[in-house]
Amino acid sequence: MGLIRLQSNSLPASIPTANLPSGTVLQVKHTEIDRTTHGAGLTSTTYADLSGYSLTITPTSASSKILITYGLHTLEGPSSGGWSSAFRTQIMRDTTKIYPTTEADYDGGTLGPSNTYAMDKYVSTYLDTPNTTNQITYKVQFKTRDGISTSVNSYANGHFTLMEIAG
Repeated sequence: MGLIRLQSNSLPASIPTANLPSGTVLQVKHTEIDRTTHGAGLTSTTYADLSGYSLTITPTSASSKILITYGLHTLEGPSSGGWSSAFRTQIMRDTTKIYPTTEADYDGGTLGPSNTYAMDKYVSTYLDTPNTTNQITYKVQFKTRDGISTSVNSYANGHFTLMEIAG
């Protein structure tokens, strides 16, 4: 089989995806989260949509899996001698939370002596099995632990990527 060059981040309809081996990337949706447009100081203690972190994909097969990756830059602090701005993220498929499956821990935060700040890049990956060929909207949601402001993507861009993988 010859090399296929993608023109629109997905395979042309003339290629039968049923004949492709399991694990083949069928399509990619990606967005860079621009810091000048989407950077914000967040304080919500309940989950809310993270600006810019929403992508739609229509799987070509019900047996496909969707690999979801996202990254965000945070600035937390100042600490007051203990935990200050801890945060949590979650992935939604349409209106259903799919990751994480528990609320046990926080994804990041600042713990340290008074006036300590932390700048981090947080990256997460999840493999979803949506079992549909209907259009799906994935989004990332964010909350803080105690309502202390966490700056998200104010100093560097983030990213959000969906890849359909043949099942």
